[in-house]
Amino acid sequence: MGFIEKLLTGGGVVVTAVMAIAAYREAQETKRRQSSPLSFDDGLPRSDFVEMARDVAKRTQRVDRVEVTGMTVTLYVRSNSGLSEWTAEVDFNDYGRLTGT
Repeated sequence: MGFIEKLLTGGGVVVTAVMAIAAYREAQETKRRQSSPLSFDDGLPRSDFVEMARDVAKRTQRVDRVEVTGMTVTLYVRSNSGLSEWTAEVDFNDYGRLTGT
């Protein structure tokens, strides 16, 4: 293997390792953010949040059902063919505050 091939291989290993570390850190931060104690404020109580999420889901084509867990909304969506289903998750939890940022 020539010098350039070794350099490219080594560079690929470094890039892969850096990406893996970044993904790990992002996963850890997401876990920390989502495990923060939830605090719905008086402006939008939990019951209103759940009602709004369900109302929006009802008006969205192909959404079969919606589940609200804390500040996370999971949508179960039927494919165009109707043969399969996929999910989408919308996370409004910003370190325990309902913001969507």
